[in-house]
Amino acid sequence: DVIVMTVVDSWAALASGSYALTESYLYTEESFGDYLRHLEGGGVMAVGRWYRDPPLEMVHTAQLAGRALRGRGVADAGRHMMVLRHGNFGLLLARLSPFDAAGSAAVRRFAGEHGFEVAYDPLDPRPPFADAIADRSAIPATDDRPFFFAADPSDGRIPVAHLILYLALFPAVVLSYALLLLPVRRTVRGALGTPAARRATLQAAGLGFGFIGAEIVLLQRLTLYLGQPAVALAFGLAALLAGAACGSALAARPRLGVAGSALLSALLVTGLLGAMTWISDATLAWALPARLLISATCVAAVGVPLGAVFPQVVARAAAEDARLVPWVWAMNGVASVIGSILAVALAMNAGFTAVGLCAAGCYVLVALASVTRVGSPVSLAPLETNPAPRRI
Repeated sequence: DVIVMTVVDSWAALASGSYALTESYLYTEESFGDYLRHLEGGGVMAVGRWYRDPPLEMVHTAQLAGRALRGRGVADAGRHMMVLRHGNFGLLLARLSPFDAAGSAAVRRFAGEHGFEVAYDPLDPRPPFADAIADRSAIPATDDRPFFFAADPSDGRIPVAHLILYLALFPAVVLSYALLLLPVRRTVRGALGTPAARRATLQAAGLGFGFIGAEIVLLQRLTLYLGQPAVALAFGLAALLAGAACGSALAARPRLGVAGSALLSALLVTGLLGAMTWISDATLAWALPARLLISATCVAAVGVPLGAVFPQVVARAAAEDARLVPWVWAMNGVASVIGSILAVALAMNAGFTAVGLCAAGCYVLVALASVTRVGSPVSLAPLETNPAPRRI
């Protein structure tokens, strides 16, 4: 009959923008659809959120409910919602049956008796809620873009979430260049003008962007699947690194080469993005240990080819010119650091699926770059052989 969701976050933290980059799967279009699906015919969903001026959060909450109601076959979603306000607290009421005159009067009577004011009444719709609910082009938070708190301000200011990313990206670029690329570049300056160096640079950067993008999207999918962010991070990261370590060990006896390993990585990352939806629907009701086993197996399987590419790129660069090895490592590290910020920015604007596809595209680019042959064949033997010890 009633599903209640009350604010669980700090008003001070919210006002300061601390939650701007927080992923919340409680406030997505899919989750609101699940809530409505569990209501009886006359049941009500009551969602409480902080109410600020302008009421961006409450407007986005109403948009989520509107999308979910339309997904349940409701044509005029605005007739099925009311919004109340009490100081800094807002309350959205949504139900599958419309609010008629009697229902609206009952809510108004409650509001008058308990110090609430009616911010939106379907029998007397007013902006900003009436306009937001009727706007079918609005895209609220979804499971693929679960950034409910990254609300766009209506006064033209830069969103706090975007400002945080810009402020993080600038020092990351400057410090990465000053502390990594510049010192290494000075020591290998004479080796960077060759075709082999350009190819190694492109591949190292592509692998840095691709690996961190794949890692972020895999951890996001596990968070949604397991429901516990800390557990998803621990098991997902451990499984990915274990799989990558196995791939690096297997790279000593390469069979697919750089191109084959990179293409296999792109294929598995793309395939797992689609498969996770089916796996989640089929096994979401299973016990947590079973879902952990499924998650670890899937992520480790993807990690094997991901980990097999970079050692081969390093070995190939060493075969061309041993001075390129520190440059490849530095470029890969810089791309990983900057790529983590760019991946979050892309996820906020286009979704995590787009991040996964871009990660797969980076591995395709690495495969294409490896087609060009420059210099001697690649060997994954140790880069240097220690001389026989001498008796002194």
